Amino acid sequence: MTSTGRWMALDARITVDDYAVFRHPDLGIEMAREFDRPPTPLEKVAWNVEKDDYRGTFYFIQMETGFAKGERVIGFMGSGGGGSMMNMDALVNAGLRIADFVDTSGNPPASKVYRAGASS
Repeated sequence: MTSTGRWMALDARITVDDYAVFRHPDLGIEMAREFDRPPTPLEKVAWNVEKDDYRGTFYFIQMETGFAKGERVIGFMGSGGGGSMMNMDALVNAGLRIADFVDTSGNPPASKVYRAGASS
C-alpha cells in the first residue's frame, strides 16, 4: 500500500501452458520447460518430440553432461514422479550416476514412448 492508500503490484508471475507456447512467439520462449540453464541439444530434440504430440507426457532432462567417454552412467526412464524419485535416490545411493531422466506418463501413445526411450 502506498502512502496515499493505493494498492500497487510490485511483482507478478505468469504461467504459459506448455502447449500454448507456439501461439506466442512474441514471448521468446525457446522451450516450454523450466531450466536453471540453457537447454542442451538432447533436451531440444526431446522437446521437438513432445511439442507436436499432446497425448501423454514426455519429459526429458539431461542431468549429467560432464562425464568422460567410456565412463559408466545410466539413463533413467520412469513413469510418474514419486516412484521415479525414489528409484533414482536408490540408484544414486548405490553409487551410480544418472545421465538423464525421462518421464512418460498420462497414457502417451507407444510411438511417443519409443521416441522417449531412444532419446535417453
